[in-house]
Amino acid sequence: MPRYSLVWRFLGALGVLVAHFFVLSDGHDEVRVIPSVPSKGLHLGTNESPNNVHDTDFWTESTVNYVRPLNAEDSHQVDHQDDSSKSSIIHIRRGSSGADDDPLDPYLVTTPVSILNGRAIHEEFSLRRNGFELCSLSSVPGTITQNQESDEDELPDIDFHNSSQVIDKYYPLCEELVATKLQDDTDDDNSTPRRPKVRAFDHNIRDARVYAESFGAATALTPATVVHGDYTFVSSLRRLEDLSKAMNKTNDVLQSQTSLVDPNTVAKIARSLSSSTWCHPRFAFVNVWRSIDPNYPVLSHPIACVDTHLMESQTQVLDDLRTLQIHYVDRVGENYLSVPNKKHRWVYFANMTMGEVILIKQWDSEGTLARHLATGNVYESRRTANYRSTFCLHSAFAAPNEGLPPRRSIEVRCVCIWD
Repeated sequence: MPRYSLVWRFLGALGVLVAHFFVLSDGHDEVRVIPSVPSKGLHLGTNESPNNVHDTDFWTESTVNYVRPLNAEDSHQVDHQDDSSKSSIIHIRRGSSGADDDPLDPYLVTTPVSILNGRAIHEEFSLRRNGFELCSLSSVPGTITQNQESDEDELPDIDFHNSSQVIDKYYPLCEELVATKLQDDTDDDNSTPRRPKVRAFDHNIRDARVYAESFGAATALTPATVVHGDYTFVSSLRRLEDLSKAMNKTNDVLQSQTSLVDPNTVAKIARSLSSSTWCHPRFAFVNVWRSIDPNYPVLSHPIACVDTHLMESQTQVLDDLRTLQIHYVDRVGENYLSVPNKKHRWVYFANMTMGEVILIKQWDSEGTLARHLATGNVYESRRTANYRSTFCLHSAFAAPNEGLPPRRSIEVRCVCIWD
């Protein structure tokens, strides 16, 4: 056999090996070197700490529900600063139980996606850069105590189906965790940390076994399998204004005759946004997502997030979004839905236990996209030093294996203000 033929075969085999070690993020960024791990789908695994689990998969193949794209003749009518562009809005009614009275199915398209296991790569995901972050509850002082008899760490004893216990015992832990994670999120490396004021104001229990089963003031719902963000440019300020008044809406878990946030601060924020200037003071909404199953890690319907750092790099990101307007008995909320996009990088963390939480950013008034919407200035590249995520699309997804323990989880909503 000629020597040059052997050389070309060797180079071809080498190219295949190299390809198995590289993943391109979006065709423009640096290449990330990661180990090649075959995709096997989710498996039951063990109930040990996920940091010690070495057999987690690299990719999981599943499906998520995106919203159908707008018709071409309607796309030009989308205006994210004005929710009166009717063609871009989907309307549903939501009852006092938290369950939807109108089906979303006609608007959705089930789409196959590859979901990256964030534990399998040496990459640090952060609220600022990616829009989500995996945290250990032990990072918050006083969250976990040590059992003197067994020398093992113990989580606080909370009945998560008791809303009063969640509000009294768990809300303060969530507030401390979010404030701690956000206090160093400044644009100036030399500036002193600015710790935001954080107040938890609502929560949902998700349980794949039940549908809209009431537990006190909260409800247990099935996992949400629609790709969405919890707020829009319009509804983020609207929700902040609601929190500056008495908490007495039908769907509010936390009932109070006093406001959670200072009305004068909110009025100042509203004035700055109405004048198309930089939003000041800064505000944000962050969800704290956690398993509440003491016996199993999350194996069924895990939550996955779209890497905001890659999503917001696209100049057409706003064209991907549609508004879901949710009509409650006594208020109107809004979510962002997204059409399918092959550039979305989906990430989840396999086998999450009760000792871990995912922080998911729902809106940040100083996010790169939010600044663009508020001021109309040229869209900033994510490569600039001041890049910051605005919100994170997320969804539950179906695990490929049958017979897994149903997911039981809680998500707590927090409002953050830097004043």
